[in-house]
Amino acid sequence: MTAGRSQVPAPPWRVLLIGLAAVVGAAACSGSDATADGADQPETPSERTEADAAAQAADDAADVFADLAGTDRPGCAAAVSVEGEVVFSGGFGAADVERGAPITPTTRFDVASVSKSLTAATTLVLVENGVLSLDDSIGTWLPEVPETWEEVTVDDLLHHTSGLPPYEPALAEQIPETAASTPDDALAVLLAQPDLEFEPGTDWEYSNSGYFLLSLIVARATGEEFADVVASQVLEPVGMADTFVRTDWDEPVEDGAAGYAVAENGSVVPYESRWAQNGDGAAWSTVLDLLAWADEWETAAALGEGVQREMQTPAVLDDGTAQDYGSGLELRTDEEGRTVIGHSGEWLGYSSLVLLHPDESVAGAITCNIDGDDTIEDRMADLLDIWLEG
Repeated sequence: MTAGRSQVPAPPWRVLLIGLAAVVGAAACSGSDATADGADQPETPSERTEADAAAQAADDAADVFADLAGTDRPGCAAAVSVEGEVVFSGGFGAADVERGAPITPTTRFDVASVSKSLTAATTLVLVENGVLSLDDSIGTWLPEVPETWEEVTVDDLLHHTSGLPPYEPALAEQIPETAASTPDDALAVLLAQPDLEFEPGTDWEYSNSGYFLLSLIVARATGEEFADVVASQVLEPVGMADTFVRTDWDEPVEDGAAGYAVAENGSVVPYESRWAQNGDGAAWSTVLDLLAWADEWETAAALGEGVQREMQTPAVLDDGTAQDYGSGLELRTDEEGRTVIGHSGEWLGYSSLVLLHPDESVAGAITCNIDGDDTIEDRMADLLDIWLEG
């Protein structure tokens, strides 16, 4: 149990059996790895009832991914936590189709824009420590930026209110997304577009450019590599040992899932990007680490309430209009009126989603190695409903 969380009586689905793993995996389908985590073999009638409920919940969760059975196609990893305790984790499909390697809860995936939440947290830790200020002009740390960007602040980058042009289209014209690029390549094409799309603070537009520049600002402010700062200031304190910011595309990712796309004939083909800029993406993680990250959003146990508050405070435009995005986190309300915070990610060959229902203390993470997977939102809704409505 994470420090700082109140103790409450465990509902039926909280008491789970380690010994159920083999049963649940077999029931789900061949080629899947689904487990319910928990206590020793129950002995009393009450404990047996609770264990039965846990097993049923795990079976229902595995059914959400039943169409991804086998290791001949890519698939997804998924996990759910309640009050910071992992109550379900599973892998469905192949991490590597060519080798027939199965996806497990410890398989690492490129989590794409979920990386922004880590970039935001790292930036805010530096703000808390007095290294950066939210009011700093980006020109303070990046003197090479055009004069037209001088009014853009660190706060604007965090909240997507900068008006910066996107770097991706211009970079793709020079270097295909599947070819190797460097951060310098991305910066060069961005600096070549001096005109802002709107005055900073007057509008909101999701910006990969802004989070890419945050990675450069963090590196320059600390004198360290961005990936190392993320690790020391966020990943290590939170306990995300299997998460890292990738900087070397020539080095294979240990326990990493290969990315794939589905061709018109239904076959799967390798599909990954080798663009090396980060901040807006490039973090690799597991569903279990992502649940630890979601728990931090709720408890602020490692990074503190100041970082938590800033990440979850909506962006507000100059005219007073609040947005449904904080600093690196989407802030929304679901169809049932429940508060939901989290982030999604999609990049060549990969899709990811991590959500937290803070009032119910239920979190879920799904990572997939299928390009343009349009099922991930529905799968997450079906998955979390098992515990939200069970």
